[in-house]
Amino acid sequence: MKNIPLLVLIEEKSQKKVHRAHIALGIVGFLFLFVLFGIWDKWVINILGFVFPAYASIKAIESADKGDDTQWLTYWVVFGLFTVLEFFSRTILWAFSWYYVVKFFFILWLISPVHNGAQTFYHVALRPIWGRIPKLPTGQSHDDVHEERKPLVSNEEIGRASCRERV
Repeated sequence: MKNIPLLVLIEEKSQKKVHRAHIALGIVGFLFLFVLFGIWDKWVINILGFVFPAYASIKAIESADKGDDTQWLTYWVVFGLFTVLEFFSRTILWAFSWYYVVKFFFILWLISPVHNGAQTFYHVALRPIWGRIPKLPTGQSHDDVHEERKPLVSNEEIGRASCRERV
């Protein structure tokens, strides 16, 4: 939270009377009220799931440390998976009325730097499934494939057969 300019600015404007963590908790609590009462719940979830992670991802790309790149790439894989599943399963939204409240806390857990929820979810749930998926082709070009194959009949054998036919 020390690298988030908005929190630093608010803390400086309050002359360090308000701690950054309290500001972040206040914002999260305020957003939670919208989700709890069903006011703009989809919008709030998308803001929470896209805006801060996008900002953190850009900061991670610009930094020299590759550990944060892995953290945010893992987040986007998990978040994308749930977004696609949610799109195809509208019955979840109909049958489970507290879905957006649960998703709100799930996204908070995914982006939490303390718990590394995205990496935990990846290692516990997605990685075992990924091991069962058949491997994709290696990306060899069409010409490379032909170079590696051995012909069924060599050119010499073809030449000998054609000489026999002439005789």
